Amino acid sequence: MDDELQRLREQHPKLYGALLSSLEEVLEGVESCSRPYPSGRQVRDAVQSPTTDVRNYGQALTSLVKLGIIDIYTERANSNRYDLTNTDYSRLRLLEECIAADLEG
Repeated sequence: MDDELQRLREQHPKLYGALLSSLEEVLEGVESCSRPYPSGRQVRDAVQSPTTDVRNYGQALTSLVKLGIIDIYTERANSNRYDLTNTDYSRLRLLEECIAADLEG
């Protein structure tokens, strides 16, 4: 996961920044969303009190796709649909640990 996160940081700095700034909300949304194939807005709506704007939230979800944690169900110009039916929760936890370690040091 460290190598994948480093690659994301180098190749897609905006996606990495969006993920970093909204990690807690993205985790909450993915874990709380009851829809199997939601849009980014629907995942964000599952968050208790979201503070991340919809665009950054969508970029953070795209980061999770690039890291192999969630999948895209349909890719559309105006709003992607995400497949949360096979969310890799072990990779999600590993991501959380890697980012925490990255921030510490």
